[in-house]
Amino acid sequence: MVDLKNTVNVMRGRVMASENKDPLTEISAIGDGNCAFNAFALGLIDLIQRDQCDLSDENFEALCQQINLPILNARVALYQGDVSPLKGNAYRDLVKPLEAFIDTFSSPPTKEAFIAYVKQQTTREAIAALHVGLAPALRAMAIEAYQKTPDPLLTDITARNQEAEAWKEDGISAGEDVLMPLAESLHIHLSIYSENRPPITTQPHVPSDQSKIALLHRENHWNVLIPTAQTDGLSRLPQADQPFESIASLPSLDALSARLSARLNETPATAKQALQDAGLAIEKITLLLMEEQANNPKTTLSQTIQQTAQASTQMVKTAQKQLSLTRETLAPLFSHPSSKHDVAKLQIDLLLSSEAPPHAAPLDHDEALARSLQNAEILTFLSRQYDALKPDSGPNPSSKRFGK
Repeated sequence: MVDLKNTVNVMRGRVMASENKDPLTEISAIGDGNCAFNAFALGLIDLIQRDQCDLSDENFEALCQQINLPILNARVALYQGDVSPLKGNAYRDLVKPLEAFIDTFSSPPTKEAFIAYVKQQTTREAIAALHVGLAPALRAMAIEAYQKTPDPLLTDITARNQEAEAWKEDGISAGEDVLMPLAESLHIHLSIYSENRPPITTQPHVPSDQSKIALLHRENHWNVLIPTAQTDGLSRLPQADQPFESIASLPSLDALSARLSARLNETPATAKQALQDAGLAIEKITLLLMEEQANNPKTTLSQTIQQTAQASTQMVKTAQKQLSLTRETLAPLFSHPSSKHDVAKLQIDLLLSSEAPPHAAPLDHDEALARSLQNAEILTFLSRQYDALKPDSGPNPSSKRFGK
């Protein structure tokens, strides 16, 4: 058994926790800004399915009162949208089970009916919908518990209440400050693991012989941890340690390209945002393609990799044309000290001056992925430098901006 000295080592969904030296498996929570509460909800679902959750009548009534049907109906509308044509819409599979969750709580069920309902959810889509459905209610309960918990280190009650008010908004990131009071209010022993620091727990408020949930906080995301040796509850999920998100959850390349082209002709603020959005989206798509190919070498992603490289190259060329970019207009940017860490001049030269059509001979996988990341970097660079490229007036305002 490896001694990790109060850290957590993550490898392909497996972790080794230093608290008890027992191996734990990481179960992915959906990352929508509510991931801390999504992860806690997964832990709660696991406890209920294993008959390890002593949910009091009072806490169950509070949970029912906080179920936020308007937010969940908005989720349904979002999941019904055309998120991506690459592999279909992964979230669309959550629509029916989330609608079933909404129906269940349209008239609050009895505690017995709720527990039976949770135990019936056994597919990845059903569990995904269930933890998304519970998360907003758990957020509200967590903030209420936080406000009731005195903090001897924080004497400014106004500041504390303002902080709590900010956390109430759906999708706003929150963490251990509210998760710990939530666990204590539900009489759950919570352990939180993070990289490079000792785990924290609800001891001594909730002893370790109570119902247990373990969470992992890593790279601004929260997931739940369950014992690897466990054979019931969430351990029965197919591919339980794989993320719910996939390539299908990413933006449509065609829609992204069309939106960029349209918004470059709008206001400067809109154009800058469109360039930034395109750069971030291309980067996210490319990194996910790289990760999926590394983790699953047998996967067939050739077409998607080529599409991403071609689409991102076309976006760069669209920006070049609509912003009337030339070597002359770009030269002042490269000579200015602030630009030296943005993007290499050679990258701009190669792509902005290239006469090759976007659908030239296919690149090999590594070249195509590198081209996509390069294009993402260029789009982000153009967003940051937009004011210098397209000011309100002047034949060559780049020179004017930098005092050339």
